[in-house]
Amino acid sequence: AVVSTQSTGISRDQFTTNLQVVDLVFGEALHELDKKLQFAEAEQHTLASTDVGDVLEKLKTKAIIKIRQYILEKIMEWKKPMSNYQVLQETLIKFKYYYEFLLTHAPSTATEIRGEYVDTVSKVYFSYFKAYQSRLIKLEFEEVPTKADVMGAEDESRRSLQLFSTNKSIRSRSTVFTLGNRDDLINSQLEYPVIIPAHCADKRFPYEALFRSVQFCLLDNVCGEYGFLSHFFRVRGERAQVLFADVMERSLVLIMKSLESYMDNCFDCVCIMLCAHITMHYHELMKKRGFGALVGFHNQLLQILWPRFNYVLSLSIHSVRETDPAKLSELDTRPHFITRRFGEFYSAILTLNDKFPNDQTVRSMTLLQAEVENVVLRMAAEFPARNDQLVFLINNYDLMLSVMQARTTEASKEVLTIQDLLNKRINEYVDEILSPYFGGMISFVKDTEKKLEGGGPGPVNESYISQLVRGFAQDYKRSIDSINGVVMKCFTNFKNGTVILQSALTKMIQYYNRFQKILGQPPFKTLACRGDLVNIHHVMVEVKKYKNQF
Repeated sequence: AVVSTQSTGISRDQFTTNLQVVDLVFGEALHELDKKLQFAEAEQHTLASTDVGDVLEKLKTKAIIKIRQYILEKIMEWKKPMSNYQVLQETLIKFKYYYEFLLTHAPSTATEIRGEYVDTVSKVYFSYFKAYQSRLIKLEFEEVPTKADVMGAEDESRRSLQLFSTNKSIRSRSTVFTLGNRDDLINSQLEYPVIIPAHCADKRFPYEALFRSVQFCLLDNVCGEYGFLSHFFRVRGERAQVLFADVMERSLVLIMKSLESYMDNCFDCVCIMLCAHITMHYHELMKKRGFGALVGFHNQLLQILWPRFNYVLSLSIHSVRETDPAKLSELDTRPHFITRRFGEFYSAILTLNDKFPNDQTVRSMTLLQAEVENVVLRMAAEFPARNDQLVFLINNYDLMLSVMQARTTEASKEVLTIQDLLNKRINEYVDEILSPYFGGMISFVKDTEKKLEGGGPGPVNESYISQLVRGFAQDYKRSIDSINGVVMKCFTNFKNGTVILQSALTKMIQYYNRFQKILGQPPFKTLACRGDLVNIHHVMVEVKKYKNQF
């Protein structure tokens, strides 16, 4: 007897070429066919199964042909310009049961479709990221740091160097070591929309902004891609990772090679560290989303970035170490460009290193600080007068400290070290500046106090003491004014100048108070010159006149 499709409960018309795969009737028929096929397989040795076997096979073949054709056509649409990948994936997801049908009843066809998808989509992603990166890099700032932009390099030498160089120059080397608002990328702009080159043709960006855009674009695409692969191709765990790698590997290698190529000629430490932290922030973001497919990729990016960062930082350390103060074109008591650069750079690196601390970075910055402290001492030694040496040291330590503290809320070990150096030099300077005006009185106080502690002052030189008393009474106002004028002239930071002036005048009052106390003890209390002593309150009133000079 001839067995018709009626025996199966399915009409052959439901799988004719006129019926579209997207039609609801086709889907319903496919579900019914799947059940019949599974039943026939379970009852394959029965007479009933034998009767409908050929018919079911013919229906299955027709269904497989239509499903294969439909899915392959959809995959081919990826190749069309301006295709919306997300829409295409959403369309296929609606018919993911069709692929399940193929997995069960035509595994070779399922393998073919998966291979075609991998081959097509991997090429599409590769072409997309290649084109996107090539357009994006054209938006980078024209002026970028070069190998000459190290911490110890003078701008003058840089300008003369550029006469014989084809490298792009950077107008102000100071900007190489500053952070400014560049860390907005990791503080508030991590999930900003990607940069669209066609919309930004007249804009320019630092490299780290372009890097963030590529990474966020990748993150956005791979999350959707991984979800599609898992759902449509019914893979989980390691199998999903392998399939994901097959689709994205070429694009990931492209992005890594592009970064590696750029880093070969990148000499911007702040940029490199920002790229590393962007990578680590996105790694954390992926972990929160429960997505681990890019762990290896992110690690490889960091293996490119951190060695480069350490190398470029070592160039600055070496440049500071090799700085010869005798060869510097200009050297005066004002803050030197090396100290300003170090202060800015320290603040930048400390700010970035706070979120993801890196021990190697801390060690390198400690070494850099030691070299900066050493070169500042070598430069100070170029001044013949001790006063000038101290003014130079104070101005430079103060600048470093001010810049370092501007971005930090807690006093780090490095900040405390500079603070200690500054305090020591200020104390020494106060003694130096008081000496020309009140040196005689100060020496008398120190010597006499030691003698009194030892049992007695010894012979009294009344003439010398009278000279000290009358000299102070005649000149203290003029001396205070002179000290004020010197401090105003020497120190570039008015706030620091106020501290130094007040320290000097306070110390002068303290010495004068001790001087009066000595003269109030035997055998000095009978000296006639005691009547010429200026009341200490009058001295304090004079000092207060200079309290708000800065």
